[in-house]
Amino acid sequence: MTTLNQDVTLFYAAFIMNLGHLGFFYLALFPPAENFFVFGVQPTVQLVLIIEALCYSLSFAPYIYLIVVASKGESKATIFAFLLSVSTVGWTIPGALSGILQTSVGYPVFFSLVSVIAIPTILLIRKVDFSTLVEE
Repeated sequence: MTTLNQDVTLFYAAFIMNLGHLGFFYLALFPPAENFFVFGVQPTVQLVLIIEALCYSLSFAPYIYLIVVASKGESKATIFAFLLSVSTVGWTIPGALSGILQTSVGYPVFFSLVSVIAIPTILLIRKVDFSTLVEE
C-alpha cells in the first residue's frame, strides 16, 4: 500500500467510523414507537446498531494495519501492545464521562456534540504525514 493510499484510507476510515453517531442522533430526535417490535427487537434501533457496528469494524482495520506497520525493531510485540493500548485511551476516558454529559444535556444535544467534536479529528488525519511511520 502506498503512502498516498494509506493517507486516504485512514481519512475515510475515520469518517466512516463516526457515521454511527449520526444514527444515534437520529434515534435521539425520532425515538422508535415503544410498542412496535419485530422478533422482540425494535427494527429502527437494530438497523442503527448494525450500521454502527459495520462502520466501526470496517474502519478499525486500517488503524490496526498502521499499528502493525509502525511496530518495528527488536521489541515489536511491546511496541504493538503499547500503541494498541494508547489507541484505546481516546474512547475509554470520554466513555467514562459520557454518562454525566448526556444526563446534563440530553441525547439529541449529546449526539450532535459527539458528531461535531469528531470533525477536527477527521480533518487532522488528512494533515498527518504517515510516510514517516510507514516505509515501503
